[in-house]
Amino acid sequence: ERTLLVHGFAKAYAMTGFRLGYLASPQQPIIAAALKLQSQVNSCASSVSQHAGIAALREVPEEMLAPLYKGLKDKRNAIVSALREIPHVVCPIPKGAFYVFPDVSHFLGKNAKSAKSGRVVNTSTDLCNYLIEEHGLALPPGDAFGGPTGVRFSYATSMEDIQRAVERFRAGLEDLEIDE
Repeated sequence: ERTLLVHGFAKAYAMTGFRLGYLASPQQPIIAAALKLQSQVNSCASSVSQHAGIAALREVPEEMLAPLYKGLKDKRNAIVSALREIPHVVCPIPKGAFYVFPDVSHFLGKNAKSAKSGRVVNTSTDLCNYLIEEHGLALPPGDAFGGPTGVRFSYATSMEDIQRAVERFRAGLEDLEIDE
């Protein structure tokens, strides 16, 4: 009677981008309140997402998911380890996402400048703009997620792409000249 089940498909079935989940509860007032909130936040999941979710629930046996979960854990551990090898980068281990969010505060707010262009890097947005323009690495800045001293890496990709991204990140940070 006092149980709420909240579930999403992105992580459980590797359905990122579908924006699909569900809530189940025997408590009608809770369901009514959730529906009221949901109706004001978004309209509805697309029919494609709904059918994909149904197929995942009905047709994907749990044993098929174990290798997916292991692969994601291996990629998570690899990117965390590689980022932690970069001096002054602090990278916590995420507990349930396809993303790591390393802290790059050492490189921000110190009039860091690109050795090539002289571009000033004071915020995570500045850092991400610098990385894409001068090192070919696209990362969302932490500012967009309420974490102004971080950047976000996705590890829902190949191990090769992860290695290439970390190499470009390292090169970009090493090319910064910092006033200390």
